[in-house]
Amino acid sequence: MVFALNNQSPYPCHSLECLGITPDSKVIVVGLGVTGMSVLRYLLKQQLHPMLVDSRANPPGLEELRDNCLELDITTGEHAFDHLDTATHLIVSPGVALTTPEIEAVRQSGIQILSDIDLFAIEAAAPIIAITGSNGKTTVTTLVGNMIAHAGKSVAVGGNIGTPALDLLNAPEPDAYVLELSSFQLENTCHLQPEAAVVLNLSADHLDRYDDFSDYSQAKASIYNDATVIIKNFCEQSLDLNDNCRHHDKKKRYFGITDDQECHFRLEMIDDKEWLVAYDQPLLAVSDILIQGRHNISNALAALALVDAINIHPASAVAVLREFPGLPHRMEMVRDLHEVTWINDSKATNVGACLAALQGINSRIILIAGGDAKAADFSVLSNSINEKVSDMIVLGKDADLLQNTFQTITNMHHVHTIEDAVTLATSLSSSGDTVLLSPACASLDMFKDYQARGDAFKNAVMRLPQ
Repeated sequence: MVFALNNQSPYPCHSLECLGITPDSKVIVVGLGVTGMSVLRYLLKQQLHPMLVDSRANPPGLEELRDNCLELDITTGEHAFDHLDTATHLIVSPGVALTTPEIEAVRQSGIQILSDIDLFAIEAAAPIIAITGSNGKTTVTTLVGNMIAHAGKSVAVGGNIGTPALDLLNAPEPDAYVLELSSFQLENTCHLQPEAAVVLNLSADHLDRYDDFSDYSQAKASIYNDATVIIKNFCEQSLDLNDNCRHHDKKKRYFGITDDQECHFRLEMIDDKEWLVAYDQPLLAVSDILIQGRHNISNALAALALVDAINIHPASAVAVLREFPGLPHRMEMVRDLHEVTWINDSKATNVGACLAALQGINSRIILIAGGDAKAADFSVLSNSINEKVSDMIVLGKDADLLQNTFQTITNMHHVHTIEDAVTLATSLSSSGDTVLLSPACASLDMFKDYQARGDAFKNAVMRLPQ
């Protein structure tokens, strides 16, 4: 097996000076949270004296920050952004929209606006694999990290998953970094130069933050701008790189659920069995992949393409696919009770993820959905719901929107709690059915996060009598 990584950073100075940040710079960190805290830790370690501003009166982590950084200049509340124009550099957390009027004014004035990923990219010397997409990011990021480790190399995994990118720099330099990146992180990043980058898929999401789907797609596609190798979903029609002149000279590799021989990482029928294929070489029968769902076959192919870009042979990497069980809250089988299968897909926080879940199940479905729709268009689910869903149980902020969209094609039921949904689903289901929690919505209207929503569902299911 060949494994040779280029450890030459595109930024040989490995210093904030590459960004024009010196001890005399006035750096303002906008937004606290997990990312903002990591930025402050990093800057303080560089012997800088940043200022923190947050428009919330009491953002998470504020008390800890004040206890540990007594001399840090902190401004919170509705007037926190009033003096952003005094900065030489703004480092904006991903939870803060760049369209915020005060930040837009600073941008127009020419003050440099950066992200935590920019700071990370300047300092990191090891190759970076960058992963985004509407769905599947965490699964693919985890798979790629496991594949690199299986190849006997050190790897650091983080970004939008687990450890913030800048905190990865506190450990010894690995052989490779693997970063999951959201559109919020990418929209304000301009110094990332990954060895390989992928947009796994695109479906309407976060339209409460973006002007339209095109605006959201452009934020995602920016991950490719300075990548050495572009990994593209062969079957994804909503992201056309051919119109972007920056990508003409890039090395491209394609993956997808297709048997088209122009696709480098694809499927092929061999002796009546479906196989994963890389460069015409059969690697693994689909039936030998442990994770379930058609969308996870696509995720597996994407992971193989990404590690191939850093010279890990796919034939070696498939060993991980035999053993990887998947991640919690992503098509997680909770229980098989009275021949009814209960599945927790709470991570399906948008319509694309819900659609993938529905398409991957062959039995009759009782669907539990609802929450904060984030201005999404649910109509794309209509065909799958019409074909597969006998009953739909809705709850949360946008339950009425779901009710109005699907009441003519399936039986609709409105409840107020996840426990009520589980109780009702029990009475509606029969032998051979699948009860699927796949909300197609964010969870914050009712829960701390999608994990809390999924845990509540699992707890309710596990309390059902035998």
